Amino acid sequence: MLGQFCRNLLQDLKGILAETMGLDSNLVEPSETMPLVSLSTYLKPDQKSRDREVNCAFFPFSEAEMKHTLLLQFYFQLPFSLNEARSSDLVLLLQTINNRVPLGCYSINMEERSIQFRYVMPLPNRVPLNSDLMGEIMLLLIVFQDLFPPVIESLNTGETSLQDSLKAVYALEQN
Repeated sequence: MLGQFCRNLLQDLKGILAETMGLDSNLVEPSETMPLVSLSTYLKPDQKSRDREVNCAFFPFSEAEMKHTLLLQFYFQLPFSLNEARSSDLVLLLQTINNRVPLGCYSINMEERSIQFRYVMPLPNRVPLNSDLMGEIMLLLIVFQDLFPPVIESLNTGETSLQDSLKAVYALEQN
């Protein structure tokens, strides 16, 4: 019955995010494309007024495999398509950013032509969520989505060079 427990935790997370951050979420039932129950949370639009969301789901381990730990993934897909011609420079930029963010990492999905951010949070099994902790973690993850995607997109579109993008990341670090 770990599946029901995880479903309940996602429902609890939905309430925590609504209460602490004013974010709307929907519990999404399993489908062919996503075989797990997940939680889609809608963030404020980005600087270009594009919709953004974070999807949360528990990795499907059995209690026999993971007795004491649950793994909750937070997944953000950036709201623009990958320019494959810039992928080599993007890899270098993402490595630099990943060396600066304390949680999670950005990566490129060549198959889907997308860039995403992912954080996997270990949680104790069979323990209710701590609303203060979850609110702080989500706030930090959202800050990353406000800070870095504009720099990533500007390199992706060719608006800036790799050198200028790296300088922008270093400048963010100073603020």
